[in-house]
Amino acid sequence: MAAQSDSCRSYATDGQTTRRSYVTDGHEGAVLARLGHERLFVASKRSRMISSLHVADASTSEMRLLQTATLIAGRGIDGDRYCSGCGTYSVMSEPGRQLTLISASSAEESLAAAGLGLHVGDLRRNVVVRGLTASELLDAVGCEVALGECVVFLHRSCVPCMYNERMNRCPGMMEALWEAAGVNCEIVKGGTLNVGDEVKIRPETRDVARIQHGKAAGFFVRPSKRGARMVRELRDGLHSAHARLLVKDPTGCARVAAAYASVGLTFWPLARPNGSAPDSARDAVISRCASLAALLVPLAAVAIALRYHLDTAAWHDEL
Repeated sequence: MAAQSDSCRSYATDGQTTRRSYVTDGHEGAVLARLGHERLFVASKRSRMISSLHVADASTSEMRLLQTATLIAGRGIDGDRYCSGCGTYSVMSEPGRQLTLISASSAEESLAAAGLGLHVGDLRRNVVVRGLTASELLDAVGCEVALGECVVFLHRSCVPCMYNERMNRCPGMMEALWEAAGVNCEIVKGGTLNVGDEVKIRPETRDVARIQHGKAAGFFVRPSKRGARMVRELRDGLHSAHARLLVKDPTGCARVAAAYASVGLTFWPLARPNGSAPDSARDAVISRCASLAALLVPLAAVAIALRYHLDTAAWHDEL
């Protein structure tokens, strides 16, 4: 059996701290997950099943590794920060915040390809599955997925964030995992979920009209591919949301700001001075002025050259 990875991290589980180790048993795709002194669970590559379960008590709390979790329809996972409404992004209310689902194999492949020494458990997703790729999960957005006796509805891609990258002290993580960071789910039918339970996509339930997330199209574009206009639109949208949410949930606004500040980041765009034009309008004026200047510069150069020629000719005439 292969040696335990040196990059294992400590997790709190059921009141005690243990180490999460990933080792192979010699068969491609087989993974053994050890929790303390409990038995080893082997997940076959061909099986679509729950590999691990993770929850965190609060916004910046460390994730806890579970063997069994209780899913509550319309709320979240019992004991998780989004179920209790104290997650980092709980202020951005949407049904897909109730549970996050991620493909172990795709995340591992993406991390390895980028040379990043992280485990899937470091990514702060709730339910890790094996036997399904990230592409299959993304294709299932708009469908229901059975997780053991429970059922969830997939609302959108759970794109990675800079906050998570900073928490893991892993530059490049956000870019590397953009297509493999999982999906956001609403819990349709609750119940008990166990490591080893089967996962089934239900394509016959596809209904895009059920998808709710309120995100602009640019939100799902890889940051390195966003143009200046898209960045402005996202920033202005977040600025507007902040003004609205400050009235509705000031505590939630402060929570996400504090979480980002804890890793040296700013979440909410800085407020514009009173009476100032929106960034987009100001930028448009600046852009037009720059275009006009670009047109006038060569004309000015021609005028100067012509004036010099006339002045020189006059000077020669005076001789």
